[in-house]
Amino acid sequence: MDLKKKLLLFLMFHIVLVITVNLFSFSEFESSRLKNLNPIGNWYINETALSPPAEPLKSAIGFYTNMTGTNRGYEFFSPNVSSGSVKLRFISDDGRELQLTKSLESEVKVLTATIYYFKKITKTKVRDSITRSICKRLFEKYGDVNSIKVYLKMRHTDPINGIDPENFQTKEKEILLSTVQKN
Repeated sequence: MDLKKKLLLFLMFHIVLVITVNLFSFSEFESSRLKNLNPIGNWYINETALSPPAEPLKSAIGFYTNMTGTNRGYEFFSPNVSSGSVKLRFISDDGRELQLTKSLESEVKVLTATIYYFKKITKTKVRDSITRSICKRLFEKYGDVNSIKVYLKMRHTDPINGIDPENFQTKEKEILLSTVQKN
């Protein structure tokens, strides 16, 4: 099979997964929000009864769409519209924040991977290994750094009720995950 056919097959696979994720996401609507759907959305919810896929398939689809960002809808194209975020911060021994990526698009991908990284990888040893690997890249990029403190910064913004600014609250928490020394 030539490259053109492989890429076309991959594109079709990707489109099918994106459509699948969007169709299953309709089932997540609360009944109070159904009135906001257009006629096609209402027809879909009322007339079709898709049963959720088996757990291994659901996890595989979830992993793929998390890594590609396709399950994030508009948020993928316009970052910072989410009510919450989880971010890794890397601070050098002299107090500088070290940047892992340069572009905004890459930053969105790192945020997506970080969420998956902390939700799904429960073994501390595995997470520490991945963190050391990331720090190894930062040590190469910043030659003058001898140690890096790795923080997990979590942020959540409560929904705004109407336009009342008193109901707008942001909660932030930062946890020191580890300190990695240059080898």
